[in-house]
Order: sequence, then structure tokens, then C-alpha cells
Amino acid sequence: TSDQESKFLSKSTDGGATANVVAVRGSKTLTRALAVTGPSTLLLGVMRLPDAFVARINTSVTGPSSLVYSTYLSGSGDDGALGIAVDAAGRASVTGGTTSGDLPTVANSARVPGVKNAWVAKLSENGDRILYANEFETENGATDARSLAIDGSGNTYVVGMMGSADFIAKLPPDLSSVDALKFGGATETMGANGVAVGPDGTAYVVGSTSSNDFPTTANAFQLTYVGGTSDAFVARFTFEPPAEPRSPNPPSGTSWVTVTPTLSWTSARATSYEIRFGTTNPPPTIVPDTADYWYATSRLTSGTTYFWQIVAKNGVGTTAGPIWSFSTDPTGGPDGPAPPSSPNPASATTWVTVTPTLSWRSEGATSYEVRFGTTNPPPTVASNITEYWYATPRLNPGTTYFWQIVAANDSGTTAGPIWSFTTDPTAGPPGPGTPSSPNPPSGTTWVTVTPTLSWQSDGATSYEIRFGSTNPPPTAESNTSDYWYTTPRLNPSTMYFWQIVAKNGNGTAAGPIWSFTTEPATVGPPPSTR
Repeated sequence: TSDQESKFLSKSTDGGATANVVAVRGSKTLTRALAVTGPSTLLLGVMRLPDAFVARINTSVTGPSSLVYSTYLSGSGDDGALGIAVDAAGRASVTGGTTSGDLPTVANSARVPGVKNAWVAKLSENGDRILYANEFETENGATDARSLAIDGSGNTYVVGMMGSADFIAKLPPDLSSVDALKFGGATETMGANGVAVGPDGTAYVVGSTSSNDFPTTANAFQLTYVGGTSDAFVARFTFEPPAEPRSPNPPSGTSWVTVTPTLSWTSARATSYEIRFGTTNPPPTIVPDTADYWYATSRLTSGTTYFWQIVAKNGVGTTAGPIWSFSTDPTGGPDGPAPPSSPNPASATTWVTVTPTLSWRSEGATSYEVRFGTTNPPPTVASNITEYWYATPRLNPGTTYFWQIVAANDSGTTAGPIWSFTTDPTAGPPGPGTPSSPNPPSGTTWVTVTPTLSWQSDGATSYEIRFGSTNPPPTAESNTSDYWYTTPRLNPSTMYFWQIVAKNGNGTAAGPIWSFTTEPATVGPPPSTR
């Protein structure tokens, strides 16, 4: 008829059975969700205004007999079914939004009367009854569920939009409770639209947002909002603490280990780690927080037993692993330099000048790496220097700084402890802010060979620009008031490093070292991300 539009949605092949799914768009119906449960079965979740329905179709049969079951799933108001998934027993779970207020639910439903609620229901295998159902609202406003997934234990994960934020919720197999989490930017969210669950219970969520403050993690592929009507996002969540760290390398009890080992381990659901390591049992903490699942030690002492332990972390909690040990090769050769000591200023000193010169000692060292900053552990600010001192730029008053020295010689490296000090709070106005917001973002690939770099630094009046294909990069321009830099034509398929030193009358602030890689010489479309 004139008010209908047919559109091919998807085609899937499983075990030799092929299913073609067609949506019929008319004044009242539109197919919104599809689940393939086996070689010959399809389950459709359909939104019909104002009612939803669910149908199960046997794709190995043609004609009317292909319909295994079809049922309404609604209350007295408007109900939409936007997501569907099937558990190992062939039972369909459906989710969406409702304003009915009388959908069947369990006794402890989190329904909020008078507003749009998210709902989820699990049907029997033949669709003749609802086994479990629940309804919930996650903030004082409309909540709309859009997708769901089921893990190997039968738990259900639901995602969607609630007011001005995205949400993910976890429900047990009987849907009797709701553990919900809000996420997203403060404004302009467009909702989480899809969810998948890994074998360890980690949930992966996709959606879209036009918010420029959507939270991203430090090691994200893309850290900032680019523009257009909206940007896609992908996020990873867990509702469980991390698994106990395991698979130590070297294995616990190993002997004749190299004196320069790199330790590694695994822990499902972990997002960061505390590393404990030393010659005492239990070992002391040497790295309080890192996202790396490995640790390159400094050069160790020959013929010595070392103990180590990993504490896995995520947003839910922490899990400490067992204490492992190994013994180093007794013929490992000469030892590296002595651990750096005698810090000046002494660790934990207060009222330190805002223009200090740091110094230290390390017997046998020939060069040093200097790590310094307001975060713990601090970032590297100087590499392979021969001086046993470091003059900082002008620091902020009343601020705690952390620093660490890694001593080196031909036999290896030795990292010292992390020291700290706090600057004089009455030292006057600070220097410029640390350069940030690099464009192109650090780690970007397929950058034009004629880029214009840009950055931000509050309070800066001029800049030193360091740029090149070596790390650290050399100075390309020593003093400019511009907050951008147009490079000469660059080589294709080459990684470049750059760093900005911001300046004003009160001092300087060196930013981190950023990088990007230029596009290949023959430029086609960038690699597909699909």
C-alpha cells in the first residue's frame, strides 16, 4: 500500500540455512531487532506503536508453517521492543522502553510510575509465557533501553539512554535485581545502542554522542570529540572485580633468570595494576598504578632471590595475586649502577623554591633518565644525560612534585625510589600551564605530510617548538608567540615527535612528547575500521 515501505535489512547464513529479513514500514509497524539462534531459527523483536510483539521463525520451512510463535508483549500504554537476545536454552529476552505502568514484572520491580521506563522480559522457549520480567528507571526522567546481551551464566546486560546520559545495567538470570551505571558526557548524548559480552563477563558498548566532554581513557584510540552531528564511541565495562593475577613470567620458583628480566602476567577484567617487587618477602610497592601488564626491572644482582606480587585493579575493586619468586643467574656479569640516593631536596621536603635544581648520587652510573612531574609515577622529562643534577622550569607554588632517577651504565640500569617535595605556597604567580590539546592528537596515523601543529597553554606568552623524527626531538623554533607551527613537507610513512615548551615572565613549562605518523606516499582511502 502507499503508506508502506519494504526494505532489506540483513542476510545471515548459519549451517546452510539462509534467512532474509524484511522490514515493513507503515503507519504502525517497524521491525527493530533480530536474533539468530540456530541453523533454522530466527527471533524477531518488533516495535509496534503502541504495542510490541515477539516472533520466532523457522527459516528451514517456507510458508505460514515457518512461524513457530508470535505474541504481543505489552501493557496498556506505549511499548517498544528495541533489543533481543537468546540464551543457551533457546529462550528469548527482549528489552525496550514503556510508559504502560502495567507490564508484568517481578515483585521487586524498580518501576517508576508516570515516566518512561526501561523494561526487559524473558520468554519461554515456545513463547507461551513470560518467565521473568523487570522494569526500571535510572534517573528522574525517561529511560529507554535499546540493546541487550546474555553472558554464559545467563546474566542479562542492557544498554540505552536515560535522560541526558547513557546507561548499562546488569540483571541476574531471573531478572530480579538491577545493577545500573550511568556514563557519558554532561551534555548532548545520543545513547548507547549496542552491547556484547565477552567470555569473562566484560561488557562492550557502542553508541553515539555529540558531547565534547565524553570521558575517554588515557590509552584510547581517539581522545577528543572531532565534530559533525555526532561521534561514535566504544566503551568497556565490568561489574566484577578483576580476576586473580596469574601466568607469571618468569614462572614462580624459576632459577638462573637473566639479571635484566621483564616480568609479565595476566588478569581478566583488570584495568590497572600495583607492582610489588624486591628481595624481601612480602615485597614493597615500586609502581603504585600502571596500565601495563609487564614491568622491565632495572639490572638485578646476580645470584639473588627476588619476590614479586601484582595487585589487579578496576573500578569495582582490587584483587591481589600470590607472591611469586625467582632467582637470578649467578654468572650474570657485573652489576649495574648503584640505586640513586641522597636526593636534594630531601624527599617530602616542604617550602621548596619554585625554581629548584634537583641532584642525587649513584655509584658507577655514567648517565641518567630524569622522571619528574605532579603525577605518581612521574613522566620522563630528560633522557641519557650525564649530569647528576636537573634544573626544573619554574614550578607552581604550593604544589607537590614527584621525581625519580634511573641510573645507567654499560651493564644495565637501576631505578631509584620515587621522591617528592612541595613548593613554597607564597612564591607568587605560577608559570604557564603545561601544553595540552595537541593537534593532531598524539599517536594519530595517516597525517598529511604538510600538517599544521597546534596546542594550548594557559598563561603562556611564547613557545619553544621541538620537532623531528628522533625522540626526544630537537628544537625547531626557539621563540614564537604563535600557538601553531606549520612544518616543512614531511616524509611519508614516518613517525615524528614533537614537544612544546610554554613560557611567560614567571618561568617555563615543558609539555609531554607527542607523536604522529604521516600518510603513505601513495594515498588511498585509510584502512577500514569496520
